[in-house]
Amino acid sequence: MFSNTTSKLRRIAASMVITATSIGAAGVFASAPAGATVTVSGVISTYTTSSGTTDNYDITADPAGNLYVLDDTGSGQVTKIAAGTKVATSAATGSSLSNNGYMIKYAAVNGVGELLITTEASTVYMMPADLSGPAVAVVTAGPSEAAGVTYDPTTDTLYIADYNGSDPDAILKVTSFSTCTGGSPCTAVSINATGLTNPYGITLVGSTLFFVDYNSSSSLHSVPVTGGAATDYTSPDMSNDVNDVVADPAGNVYFDDYNTGKLWVLPAGTTAAVEITTSGTPTSLTDPWGMTYTSGNLYALNWSDYGTANAPVYEIALPPTAPTGVTAVAGNGQATVSWTGAPGAASYTVTASPGGAT
Repeated sequence: MFSNTTSKLRRIAASMVITATSIGAAGVFASAPAGATVTVSGVISTYTTSSGTTDNYDITADPAGNLYVLDDTGSGQVTKIAAGTKVATSAATGSSLSNNGYMIKYAAVNGVGELLITTEASTVYMMPADLSGPAVAVVTAGPSEAAGVTYDPTTDTLYIADYNGSDPDAILKVTSFSTCTGGSPCTAVSINATGLTNPYGITLVGSTLFFVDYNSSSSLHSVPVTGGAATDYTSPDMSNDVNDVVADPAGNVYFDDYNTGKLWVLPAGTTAAVEITTSGTPTSLTDPWGMTYTSGNLYALNWSDYGTANAPVYEIALPPTAPTGVTAVAGNGQATVSWTGAPGAASYTVTASPGGAT
């Protein structure tokens, strides 16, 4: 990570135009034609969850890079894998969930890190991300089978994918979500979206919800947060066994297909998904199920590992995203270029145009 890094280019006329560009994840994916395959550096490593977990079902991450794995049991066990060391440092069992755990997502609610857990029922639970307290039911009515959730901190709104819901009630929302508590749970209401089948995983990019339909021939869709007709996205060789979706800060949308064993990305601002292949991928990552993004990497679980004690988490390194805050200030015979680097970027090269000085 480079922060406030400065590069001085000497022997450049003050009248020259200085530009700074980067081919990051957004550029790599967006430049690939529809139906293409983009190869990234591959799985770096696998990380073991704590003892006692046998039915790992979903995974999420916080901005600091800590991972949280949900064990699909009625006890709602959550394992935290610390950033950096990638060691399972703690595990907690929340209060008994009404049904088996379904999906887990991190959210900063009122600036406090929380874990949102859904079950095979109408309930959404919340527990502290530091695992200091039990899971409590904060949404108890609305969806018939809550699956994926995503939270918008700017509007304090929780969005819920209802796996067994039907149009127009298959995606719901809870406004003023930070007021929902165990003592005063909330009710979710429909956003009035149409064109849905079995929405499962869901994520937010700006004011657009991206979601995957499990057991649907067209698996990736989007809809405005205000509702309306869903937009379908296509990709070759996609099965109907897609269950999770996640976005990075650049707006690239990633989703998994456990039937074909493939990972996909919908590049930001495009309409056709691109397959991601990995060099050095362990053959055991055959059916990714549940995924998350943090610090420039994707993390996934493997459906074949379900029921296995201490099942691993797989890390897939992605190309670094573009630097932010790029500025260029002309001087007398020199220019000063500054930027804030992206996670995973080892270095940057600044090139003057015209002339090509670096």
